[in-house]
Amino acid sequence: MNAARIILGAMLVGGMAMSAADAAACGHGAMAMPMAVPAVGVTVGVLPPGFISVTVNGVAFFRAGTIWYQQFQGPAGPVYQVVPVPHGM
Repeated sequence: MNAARIILGAMLVGGMAMSAADAAACGHGAMAMPMAVPAVGVTVGVLPPGFISVTVNGVAFFRAGTIWYQQFQGPAGPVYQVVPVPHGM
């Protein structure tokens, strides 16, 4: 199973994938390039730098660039699973 997909036209800004429009809105002048991002369902033990906490319809999510995560309890502590963009966003 391929755990990454290529986002064309995304920008690498501070280690995060952002759309060109998001990067321009933030004042970043990064070069557009294809980049691998984790696929929905991939689980990581640590969130990427620069993530933000977002609550949608009472549910806690974390967002890093264009990637959304939800926290779950793993056998050794919290883990974060890549999820689709929440409904209502």
